[in-house]
Amino acid sequence: MGTEDLAVVVAGIAVFAGALFQYLTIRGTRENTVSQVRASLLDSRHTALRQTLAEYMALTYHTDRLQRAHPKKDFPREYYEYASQEDRLRNVILLHLDPTNPSHAELMETLEYLRDGESDDIWIHRRNKFLALAQQVFAQEEGTIVV
Repeated sequence: MGTEDLAVVVAGIAVFAGALFQYLTIRGTRENTVSQVRASLLDSRHTALRQTLAEYMALTYHTDRLQRAHPKKDFPREYYEYASQEDRLRNVILLHLDPTNPSHAELMETLEYLRDGESDDIWIHRRNKFLALAQQVFAQEEGTIVV
């Protein structure tokens, strides 16, 4: 084997090694980008859900207040407006949640507890229970981003 043959072999190995390192770099960059996109989507989803939950809690307060102020169910017109908005937001929230996920299922159950105007618990206690659970679910999901 002459020096020319050896130079060709070394050049071939260098080309192969360069291509391999480029492939590994591109693959690593892709995985990092996918991870960042997933984290960003999860954050966007949580932000939208948090905003919807905040609006929903305010509406449940108003409907609860009006239900308790009118025990004979002779509700004023504003009650029905609040109730309609509350129902729409409830549907949006349910679309964000996965009923097969135990944490989400518990959150859905607490969502119903929050809107229960006939509950013996006052609204602020129901709200606090719901808030604590929602914060726990968000913290769990943000801590376990799957890449």
